[in-house]
Amino acid sequence: MLAGSVKAPARYNPLADTDASLARAQVVLRAMEDTGFIDDNSRIQAQATRPRIVKGSGTPESGYFADWILSRLDGYLGDTTDPVIVETSFDLETQALGERAVAETLDTEGARIGASQAALVAMTPDGAIRAMVGGRSYTESSYNRASDAERQPGSAFKAFVYLTAFEHGHTPDEHHA
Repeated sequence: MLAGSVKAPARYNPLADTDASLARAQVVLRAMEDTGFIDDNSRIQAQATRPRIVKGSGTPESGYFADWILSRLDGYLGDTTDPVIVETSFDLETQALGERAVAETLDTEGARIGASQAALVAMTPDGAIRAMVGGRSYTESSYNRASDAERQPGSAFKAFVYLTAFEHGHTPDEHHA
């Protein structure tokens, strides 16, 4: 099941879609048998064993960050069968605060502004991502609005551009062609 989820972590997430995850696991087991990694008896035994899904000890929405990391591993690792240890900048306390901020904002302001979903990315000044909330509920929708939504950020970036300019000595009354 885990090997099958690497192709599309959000689509084959056993918490979001157990049936799709199980179907993908069957494809992977057949491929493992076809390439000689396991024999027919091992495949049959694995297919007959229903996996037990245990929820992690993280926060409810930390799956967005985990899926985002998993989806990028192939780009860093290439084709490998070697075991790897992945260290991230994820911070559980910051994640919990981010989740609470998204939930509270949607609960208090969502109806007024016509928003049923929100996204949040908390970063350190050097660009390390400490928290990522991709929507109201990862259990209900593993679609990550923080990393996968294709919307123009618009004016949200102006504050960062202006701050950088001010930090480099520019003033608001300067004009550049």
